[in-house]
Amino acid sequence: MEIELLPLVCPDCGSPIKSTKNDNVHFCSGCGKAYVVKRGEWKPIKTIYAKPILPSPDNNYIYLPFWGIRTILSFEEKPKPEAVIVETEVDNPYSAFLQKKISVILKEPDAKTTMDFFIPGFGTTNRYLLMDNIGLEYTREPPEIHITGPKEMCGGKYSLEDIIVIAKALLLTMQEDPRFFIKYRFNLTPVKFFVIGVPFYKENEFFIDALKGKRMFYDAVENIDEIMKKIGGGDGKD
Repeated sequence: MEIELLPLVCPDCGSPIKSTKNDNVHFCSGCGKAYVVKRGEWKPIKTIYAKPILPSPDNNYIYLPFWGIRTILSFEEKPKPEAVIVETEVDNPYSAFLQKKISVILKEPDAKTTMDFFIPGFGTTNRYLLMDNIGLEYTREPPEIHITGPKEMCGGKYSLEDIIVIAKALLLTMQEDPRFFIKYRFNLTPVKFFVIGVPFYKENEFFIDALKGKRMFYDAVENIDEIMKKIGGGDGKD
C-alpha cells in the first residue's frame, strides 16, 4: 500500500516544503529554511546554501543536505603519549588527521579539543563507499564555502541525533588502532550545528560535488529518483 503524505508548507513564509516519506529534516522551497518536527512543533535549523565553485556542463546543480557540526572531543582518561601514533608514521590521511587532533589533546590539561564534522544528511546506499567518501574528505579538509541564495532541496533523512551517532562511527573508522578507543573511552559533545546545501552535478553515472570535485555514484543516494522528482530534476542554477 502506497502511503501519501499530506502537503507540507513552511510555517514562516507559507511556501511548499518538498519532502520524501523518509525525511526527518524538511526544507522550504521558498525561503530555504530547514525544520525538524518535534512533538508537533516545527523547530528551525540554521541552513546555508553553498555557491558552486566548479562549473556544471549545463549549469544545473542538484543540492543535497550535509550536516556541519562542531563537537568537543574528550576522553574520560587522558591518553598516554606512547599510546598515540605519530601522524607522520601513518599512511592513511584520515588516520593522520585524527592523530594530529589527539596529539593536541595531550597538551591540554582537560583532555579535550574541538573537532568539526561534515556528514551527509541524506541516506546512502552500499554504493556510497565505492568512490570518494565525501563526508570524510570534507571532515579532513573542509571545503571553501561561499553562501548563495536558497535552493530547492530535500532528502534530509538524518536528524542531529542520528548525525552524532554517525560522527562517532566516523571517528572509529579514522583510528589506525581500534583498540585505542576501547582503552581510552571518548565523548563527542555537539556545541554548534547547521545544515549546508551542497551543489552537485550529474555526469554519466556519477554525482560530482561542485565544491571539491569529489565523486559518488548517482545511486549512492538513497531514494534518489524520488528526490529528483520532488525537486524537478535539479534546476539549482547559479
